[in-house]
Amino acid sequence: MPDEGLLDPWSIVIALATDFVVNGGTLLRKAGVTQIARIDGRHELQTAAGTVYATWGINAAGLNSDVVDRLLGHDGFTITPRRGQLIVFDKLARSLIKHVILPVPTATTKGVLVAPTIYGNVLLGPTAEDLTDKTATNTTADALASLLDKGRVIMPRLIEEEVTATYSGLRAASEHSDYCYEVFPDKYVRVGGIRSTGISSSLASAEKVVADLGERGVLMQELKSPTTVTMPNLAESRPRPYQDAALISADPAYGRILCLCERVTLGEVRDALTSPVPAGDIDGLRRRTRALAGRCQGFHCGALITEMATAWSGHAHE
Repeated sequence: MPDEGLLDPWSIVIALATDFVVNGGTLLRKAGVTQIARIDGRHELQTAAGTVYATWGINAAGLNSDVVDRLLGHDGFTITPRRGQLIVFDKLARSLIKHVILPVPTATTKGVLVAPTIYGNVLLGPTAEDLTDKTATNTTADALASLLDKGRVIMPRLIEEEVTATYSGLRAASEHSDYCYEVFPDKYVRVGGIRSTGISSSLASAEKVVADLGERGVLMQELKSPTTVTMPNLAESRPRPYQDAALISADPAYGRILCLCERVTLGEVRDALTSPVPAGDIDGLRRRTRALAGRCQGFHCGALITEMATAWSGHAHE
Protein backbone atom coordinates (compact mmCIF):
# COMPACT_ATOMS: atom_id res chain seq x y z
CA MET A 1 0.00 0.00 0.00
CA PRO A 2 1.55 3.39 -1.02
CA ASP A 3 2.82 5.57 1.83
CA GLU A 4 2.19 2.84 4.42
CA GLY A 5 4.94 2.21 6.93
CA LEU A 6 5.83 0.65 10.26
CA LEU A 7 6.42 2.66 13.42
CA ASP A 8 6.97 2.37 17.14
CA PRO A 9 3.75 3.73 18.70
CA TRP A 10 5.16 4.01 22.23
CA SER A 11 8.30 5.97 21.27
CA ILE A 12 6.33 8.49 19.21
CA VAL A 13 4.04 9.42 22.10
CA ILE A 14 6.92 9.52 24.60
CA ALA A 15 8.94 11.65 22.16
CA LEU A 16 6.13 14.20 21.92
CA ALA A 17 5.84 14.37 25.72
CA THR A 18 9.63 14.68 26.07
CA ASP A 19 9.78 17.43 23.45
CA PHE A 20 7.12 19.32 25.40
CA VAL A 21 9.00 19.01 28.71
CA VAL A 22 12.53 19.83 27.51
CA ASN A 23 11.22 22.92 25.75
CA GLY A 24 9.61 24.40 28.84
CA GLY A 25 6.27 22.62 29.23
CA THR A 26 4.95 21.24 32.51
CA LEU A 27 3.66 17.67 32.33
CA LEU A 28 1.40 16.53 35.15
CA ARG A 29 1.23 12.75 35.49
CA LYS A 30 -1.43 10.80 37.37
CA ALA A 31 -3.47 14.00 37.41
CA GLY A 32 -6.97 12.86 36.49
CA VAL A 33 -9.47 15.70 36.15
CA THR A 34 -12.40 15.48 38.57
CA GLN A 35 -14.13 18.83 38.15
CA ILE A 36 -14.04 21.85 35.82
CA ALA A 37 -15.54 25.28 36.40
CA ARG A 38 -15.55 28.44 34.30
CA ILE A 39 -14.49 31.27 36.60
CA ASP A 40 -13.53 34.84 35.64
CA GLY A 41 -13.03 33.96 31.98
CA ARG A 42 -10.84 30.92 32.47
CA HIS A 43 -11.15 27.23 33.20
CA GLU A 44 -10.46 25.99 36.71
CA LEU A 45 -9.60 22.29 36.73
CA GLN A 46 -9.56 20.22 39.89
CA THR A 47 -7.12 17.34 39.40
CA ALA A 48 -5.43 14.65 41.46
CA ALA A 49 -2.30 16.81 41.27
CA GLY A 50 -3.98 20.03 42.40
CA THR A 51 -5.82 22.93 40.79
CA VAL A 52 -4.89 23.97 37.26
CA TYR A 53 -6.01 27.17 35.51
CA ALA A 54 -6.26 27.61 31.74
CA THR A 55 -7.53 30.32 29.43
CA TRP A 56 -8.17 27.73 26.73
CA GLY A 57 -8.96 24.07 27.28
CA ILE A 58 -8.08 21.43 24.66
CA ASN A 59 -9.76 18.10 25.24
CA ALA A 60 -7.70 15.25 23.79
CA ALA A 61 -8.46 12.78 26.57
CA GLY A 62 -9.00 9.72 24.37
CA LEU A 63 -11.22 7.14 26.04
CA ASN A 64 -12.32 9.71 28.61
CA SER A 65 -12.78 12.63 26.22
CA ASP A 66 -16.57 12.34 26.56
CA VAL A 67 -16.24 12.59 30.35
CA VAL A 68 -14.12 15.75 30.04
CA ASP A 69 -16.59 17.11 27.48
CA ARG A 70 -19.39 16.82 30.01
CA LEU A 71 -17.27 18.32 32.80
CA LEU A 72 -16.92 21.34 30.52
CA GLY A 73 -20.72 21.61 30.21
CA HIS A 74 -21.11 19.96 26.81
CA ASP A 75 -22.67 16.69 25.70
CA GLY A 76 -21.63 16.15 22.11
CA PHE A 77 -20.66 12.49 21.97
CA THR A 78 -20.24 9.27 23.90
CA ILE A 79 -17.16 7.08 23.75
CA THR A 80 -17.82 3.38 23.27
CA PRO A 81 -14.51 1.57 23.81
CA ARG A 82 -13.75 -0.71 20.88
CA ARG A 83 -11.43 -3.50 21.95
CA GLY A 84 -8.83 -4.82 19.55
CA GLN A 85 -7.13 -8.06 20.55
CA LEU A 86 -3.88 -9.11 18.87
CA ILE A 87 -1.52 -12.05 18.77
CA VAL A 88 2.24 -11.42 18.68
CA PHE A 89 4.25 -14.18 17.01
CA ASP A 90 7.89 -14.95 17.72
CA LYS A 91 10.68 -13.23 15.81
CA LEU A 92 11.43 -16.48 14.01
CA ALA A 93 8.22 -15.83 12.05
CA ARG A 94 9.50 -12.52 10.70
CA SER A 95 10.96 -14.07 7.55
CA LEU A 96 7.48 -15.11 6.44
CA ILE A 97 6.35 -11.57 5.71
CA LYS A 98 7.77 -8.48 4.02
CA HIS A 99 4.82 -6.09 4.26
CA VAL A 100 1.36 -5.67 5.76
CA ILE A 101 -1.19 -8.18 4.43
CA LEU A 102 -4.81 -7.02 4.49
CA PRO A 103 -7.96 -8.92 3.54
CA VAL A 104 -10.51 -7.26 1.26
CA PRO A 105 -12.01 -4.52 3.46
CA THR A 106 -15.71 -4.09 4.10
CA ALA A 107 -17.68 -0.88 4.41
CA THR A 108 -17.06 -0.78 8.15
CA THR A 109 -13.62 -2.31 8.78
CA LYS A 110 -10.29 -3.28 7.28
CA GLY A 111 -10.63 -6.61 9.04
CA VAL A 112 -7.91 -8.77 10.56
CA LEU A 113 -4.44 -8.21 9.13
CA VAL A 114 -0.98 -9.74 9.33
CA ALA A 115 1.81 -7.21 9.82
CA PRO A 116 5.50 -7.13 10.66
CA THR A 117 6.63 -4.92 13.54
CA ILE A 118 9.76 -2.81 13.86
CA TYR A 119 10.73 -5.02 16.80
CA GLY A 120 11.04 -8.08 14.56
CA ASN A 121 7.79 -9.83 15.49
CA VAL A 122 4.65 -10.49 13.44
CA LEU A 123 1.20 -9.26 14.51
CA LEU A 124 -2.15 -10.90 13.80
CA GLY A 125 -5.27 -8.84 14.49
CA PRO A 126 -7.04 -6.81 15.63
CA THR A 127 -10.56 -7.75 16.63
CA ALA A 128 -13.24 -5.04 16.87
CA GLU A 129 -15.48 -5.47 19.92
CA ASP A 130 -17.69 -2.62 21.14
CA LEU A 131 -17.81 -2.65 24.95
CA THR A 132 -19.01 -0.50 27.82
CA ASP A 133 -16.06 -0.98 30.18
CA LYS A 134 -13.21 1.46 29.50
CA THR A 135 -10.81 -0.71 31.50
CA ALA A 136 -11.49 -4.01 29.69
CA THR A 137 -8.05 -4.58 28.21
CA ASN A 138 -8.09 -8.31 28.91
CA THR A 139 -7.91 -10.90 26.15
CA THR A 140 -10.49 -13.65 25.66
CA ALA A 141 -10.17 -17.24 24.49
CA ASP A 142 -12.98 -16.90 21.93
CA ALA A 143 -11.48 -13.80 20.31
CA LEU A 144 -7.99 -15.28 20.12
CA ALA A 145 -9.36 -18.49 18.61
CA SER A 146 -11.21 -16.41 16.03
CA LEU A 147 -8.00 -14.55 15.17
CA LEU A 148 -6.16 -17.82 14.63
CA ASP A 149 -8.95 -19.02 12.33
CA LYS A 150 -8.74 -15.84 10.25
CA GLY A 151 -4.95 -15.93 10.26
CA ARG A 152 -5.02 -19.50 9.00
CA VAL A 153 -6.91 -18.27 5.93
CA ILE A 154 -4.57 -15.32 5.30
CA MET A 155 -1.24 -17.05 6.00
CA PRO A 156 -1.45 -20.72 7.01
CA ARG A 157 2.26 -21.06 7.81
CA LEU A 158 2.10 -18.27 10.39
CA ILE A 159 -0.23 -20.25 12.65
CA GLU A 160 2.46 -22.91 13.01
CA GLU A 161 4.86 -20.40 14.59
CA GLU A 162 5.35 -19.80 18.32
CA VAL A 163 3.29 -17.09 20.02
CA THR A 164 5.25 -14.62 22.16
CA ALA A 165 2.34 -12.71 23.67
CA THR A 166 -1.28 -11.67 23.33
CA TYR A 167 -2.70 -8.30 24.26
CA SER A 168 -5.52 -5.89 23.60
CA GLY A 169 -6.10 -2.17 23.37
CA LEU A 170 -9.16 0.06 23.39
CA ARG A 171 -9.98 2.51 20.59
CA ALA A 172 -11.96 5.65 21.42
CA ALA A 173 -14.93 5.06 19.11
CA SER A 174 -18.03 7.24 19.23
CA GLU A 175 -21.48 7.24 17.65
CA HIS A 176 -20.22 9.62 14.96
CA SER A 177 -18.55 8.46 11.73
CA ASP A 178 -16.00 11.29 11.83
CA TYR A 179 -13.76 12.88 14.45
CA CYS A 180 -15.54 14.87 17.16
CA TYR A 181 -13.79 18.17 16.53
CA GLU A 182 -15.19 21.60 17.35
CA VAL A 183 -14.10 24.95 18.77
CA PHE A 184 -16.56 26.53 21.21
CA PRO A 185 -17.10 30.16 22.29
CA ASP A 186 -16.27 29.29 25.92
CA LYS A 187 -12.64 28.78 24.84
CA TYR A 188 -12.82 25.04 24.57
CA VAL A 189 -11.49 22.83 21.77
CA ARG A 190 -12.94 19.34 21.49
CA VAL A 191 -10.67 16.72 19.89
CA GLY A 192 -12.23 13.33 20.51
CA GLY A 193 -13.55 10.11 19.01
CA ILE A 194 -10.45 9.49 16.88
CA ARG A 195 -10.58 5.67 17.02
CA SER A 196 -7.51 3.96 15.52
CA THR A 197 -5.85 6.90 13.78
CA GLY A 198 -4.58 8.81 16.79
CA ILE A 199 -0.91 8.72 15.85
CA SER A 200 -1.28 9.08 12.09
CA SER A 201 -3.61 12.07 12.47
CA SER A 202 -1.96 13.67 15.51
CA LEU A 203 0.25 16.22 13.74
CA ALA A 204 -2.53 17.31 11.39
CA SER A 205 -4.94 17.58 14.32
CA ALA A 206 -2.43 19.70 16.23
CA GLU A 207 -1.94 21.99 13.21
CA LYS A 208 -5.71 22.37 12.95
CA VAL A 209 -5.98 23.34 16.62
CA VAL A 210 -3.13 25.85 16.29
CA ALA A 211 -4.69 27.41 13.19
CA ASP A 212 -8.13 27.70 14.80
CA LEU A 213 -6.71 29.24 17.96
CA GLY A 214 -4.71 31.70 15.87
CA GLU A 215 -7.89 32.79 14.09
CA ARG A 216 -9.36 33.52 17.51
CA GLY A 217 -6.52 35.79 18.56
CA VAL A 218 -4.32 33.39 20.50
CA LEU A 219 -0.71 34.45 19.96
CA MET A 220 1.69 31.64 19.10
CA GLN A 221 5.35 32.25 19.91
CA GLU A 222 7.79 30.12 17.97
CA LEU A 223 10.78 28.88 19.95
CA LYS A 224 13.97 30.56 18.76
CA SER A 225 16.25 27.65 19.62
CA PRO A 226 14.17 24.58 20.48
CA THR A 227 15.81 21.55 22.04
CA THR A 228 15.78 18.60 19.67
CA VAL A 229 14.65 15.24 21.02
CA THR A 230 16.12 11.95 19.82
CA MET A 231 14.56 8.72 21.04
CA PRO A 232 16.44 5.45 21.61
CA ASN A 233 16.30 3.05 18.69
CA LEU A 234 14.22 -0.07 19.32
CA ALA A 235 14.02 -1.22 15.69
CA GLU A 236 15.67 -4.44 14.58
CA SER A 237 16.55 -2.84 11.23
CA ARG A 238 19.14 -0.49 12.78
CA PRO A 239 22.03 -1.08 15.20
CA ARG A 240 21.04 -1.34 18.84
CA PRO A 241 23.26 -0.14 21.72
CA TYR A 242 24.61 -3.63 22.48
CA GLN A 243 26.00 -3.70 18.90
CA ASP A 244 27.70 -0.28 19.11
CA ALA A 245 31.34 -0.76 20.10
CA ALA A 246 32.07 2.96 20.35
CA LEU A 247 29.07 3.52 22.62
CA ILE A 248 30.06 0.61 24.84
CA SER A 249 33.62 1.88 25.04
CA ALA A 250 32.37 5.27 26.20
CA ASP A 251 29.86 3.76 28.64
CA PRO A 252 30.19 0.05 29.51
CA ALA A 253 26.58 0.01 30.77
CA TYR A 254 25.51 -0.34 27.13
CA GLY A 255 27.49 -3.55 26.92
CA ARG A 256 25.76 -5.27 29.84
CA ILE A 257 22.63 -7.02 28.59
CA LEU A 258 19.86 -7.41 31.16
CA CYS A 259 17.03 -8.68 28.94
CA LEU A 260 18.40 -11.45 26.72
CA CYS A 261 15.27 -11.91 24.59
CA GLU A 262 15.16 -8.28 23.44
CA ARG A 263 18.87 -7.48 23.97
CA VAL A 264 18.13 -4.59 26.33
CA THR A 265 21.13 -3.20 28.18
CA LEU A 266 21.70 -1.70 31.58
CA GLY A 267 22.39 1.65 29.92
CA GLU A 268 19.00 1.65 28.21
CA VAL A 269 17.16 0.80 31.41
CA ARG A 270 19.06 3.51 33.27
CA ASP A 271 18.27 6.07 30.57
CA ALA A 272 14.56 5.23 30.60
CA LEU A 273 14.41 5.68 34.37
CA THR A 274 16.28 9.00 34.40
CA SER A 275 14.94 10.69 31.25
CA PRO A 276 12.92 13.97 31.29
CA VAL A 277 9.77 11.81 31.11
CA PRO A 278 10.93 8.73 33.04
CA ALA A 279 9.22 5.39 33.24
CA GLY A 280 6.92 5.39 36.26
CA ASP A 281 6.47 1.65 36.53
CA ILE A 282 7.51 -1.63 34.94
CA ASP A 283 4.98 -1.25 32.12
CA GLY A 284 6.44 2.14 31.30
CA LEU A 285 9.92 0.66 31.30
CA ARG A 286 8.80 -2.13 28.97
CA ARG A 287 7.36 0.35 26.48
CA ARG A 288 10.49 2.51 26.50
CA THR A 289 13.05 -0.28 26.19
CA ARG A 290 11.31 -3.57 25.21
CA ALA A 291 12.69 -5.15 28.41
CA LEU A 292 10.37 -7.96 29.59
CA ALA A 293 8.51 -7.91 26.24
CA GLY A 294 10.33 -10.78 24.56
CA ARG A 295 9.93 -14.52 24.29
CA CYS A 296 10.22 -15.26 28.03
CA GLN A 297 8.00 -12.30 29.05
CA GLY A 298 10.31 -11.46 31.94
CA PHE A 299 10.66 -15.01 33.31
CA HIS A 300 14.48 -14.80 33.33
CA CYS A 301 15.14 -11.08 33.77
CA GLY A 302 12.02 -9.77 35.51
CA ALA A 303 13.29 -9.94 39.10
CA LEU A 304 16.64 -8.32 38.28
CA ILE A 305 15.15 -5.51 36.20
CA THR A 306 12.45 -4.82 38.80
CA GLU A 307 15.08 -4.64 41.54
CA MET A 308 17.26 -2.26 39.52
CA ALA A 309 14.28 -0.14 38.51
CA THR A 310 13.21 0.15 42.13
CA ALA A 311 16.70 1.23 43.18
CA TRP A 312 16.88 3.93 40.51
CA SER A 313 13.40 5.30 40.88
CA GLY A 314 13.30 5.24 44.65
CA HIS A 315 9.96 3.46 44.91
CA ALA A 316 8.60 -0.04 44.44
CA HIS A 317 7.05 -1.05 41.12
CA GLU A 318 3.97 -3.20 40.89
